[in-house]
Amino acid sequence: MAYETKTNYCTYNLRKANEKRKKKVACILDGEVIKIYSSLMEVSTDGFTFSLVAKVCRNERSQHKGYNWKYI
Repeated sequence: MAYETKTNYCTYNLRKANEKRKKKVACILDGEVIKIYSSLMEVSTDGFTFSLVAKVCRNERSQHKGYNWKYI
């Protein structure tokens, strides 16, 4: 007898866990919030590198492409 998983249950829990881990990110220029992203991966849709944005949010870099970034 093979081990069977409940596919819907497992994927639901994975999606729920991933939503908890996501952090909102704000793009800031001259102290003004330009845009708010729901996750770091969404930042790449506008041409930013998500790993460099994460470094700015963690204060390891000062800015990325002229913008400041902050976790919300």
